[in-house]
Amino acid sequence: NVPFNPTVAVTPSTTASQIAGPLSYELNIPDADATIQNALPKVVDVDFPIGSGLDLNSLTGVNTCTEAQLQTQSCPASSIIGNAQAISKFLPPSLNGNVYAMGNGGPVGLEVPIGVQLIGPRNTVVIFRGTLITRGDANAGTGRVASLFDRIPQLPFKKFTLNITKNLYKNPQTCGTATTTSKATGFNGTTATSG
Repeated sequence: NVPFNPTVAVTPSTTASQIAGPLSYELNIPDADATIQNALPKVVDVDFPIGSGLDLNSLTGVNTCTEAQLQTQSCPASSIIGNAQAISKFLPPSLNGNVYAMGNGGPVGLEVPIGVQLIGPRNTVVIFRGTLITRGDANAGTGRVASLFDRIPQLPFKKFTLNITKNLYKNPQTCGTATTTSKATGFNGTTATSG
């Protein structure tokens, strides 16, 4: 039951309404939360602003990577939708790799399961798994994009950066201040929420 204060920063590549573009996502666990860096989040669930959506047309031509291909580092190049980095004090300086659209080897569906395969020193492989989804009806302006990482490896880290390079994230129709809410659950059951 150790309190912790992770922060999530979400940065779309454009601020124009209803325009789709790349997206950057960064999870930080402060050095002051060293105890949690050793236990780390188990689940990170982020709700993007109301009215945001996924432009699945941007994934035309993107195939999926199977779990077996992810494990053997043999995902097809056509399944890459971005890149990522994690910083861990146990595997310096950083782990870097690709973000893959996951599935059964066919085209991408309505949800976008993703696998993040990071390569570190001495070919260390660390895999994060999650899903980009839409909650509610984004077309009616009442839904929103969500990012759920529910299979995070037990590797202590203090920073995780995810860059979606496809034009996948679509801004809300309404301009102005918007709120992204993140919830992280630690392996010990502690939950931290930030807006």
